[in-house]
Amino acid sequence: MDMPIYRVINKSDIDGVLTLMDEMKPNIGGSRDPSLYSAMCQEALTDKRVVIVVGEEDSKIIGFLLAVIDRNRWRMSVICRHPWIVIKMIGDRALNKLKKRFIEEEPEKRDIENNRQDISRYINPAATTKSWKDSSPEIAKLLFICVREGDRRKRVAHGLFRSMMDALAERGVKRADAIVLLQNMPSIRFSHGIGFNMYIQDGHIFQTKDIG
Repeated sequence: MDMPIYRVINKSDIDGVLTLMDEMKPNIGGSRDPSLYSAMCQEALTDKRVVIVVGEEDSKIIGFLLAVIDRNRWRMSVICRHPWIVIKMIGDRALNKLKKRFIEEEPEKRDIENNRQDISRYINPAATTKSWKDSSPEIAKLLFICVREGDRRKRVAHGLFRSMMDALAERGVKRADAIVLLQNMPSIRFSHGIGFNMYIQDGHIFQTKDIG
């Protein structure tokens, strides 16, 4: 069995990445629409602001990490190039807000409360001027990481992260940001272990790491 290879996505990887996206249903900008997934993969081939790194083993895609650079300008370009996808995303986000408003998710609320003490050891107590809303050609947003279930004990996430940091540095990025739900302890521990600083902002955990 070959060791996993980590690299920036190419055209031959798209089918494998889309298959994994269809299995995992990542939430990207509030939407899980397949047309959005396809557009993101195509954008990664033509737009330097969209970066997807993949993990490949035995000629199969076993994981990927998706990021966008200069998020605000990228979002404007998406509106111009894919207006129907944007309309669908807006509709999905509105529907999700209605669900959260009228459907109480008690188990999730309990998870959040139970985790508040657990996450305190990972949270930076100092104030920061950085936030998820920041956008520039030197800031990348890590939107989603996915590893195939059977390959999650092979440190694939670490390989994807290292490859992404190299790819972002080559594009002149100086900082990587992410957001994580308060109850997502595996992601919190992983991010802490690879050097992210973490802050509670707007009901979630804002993570940030300087590159270089």
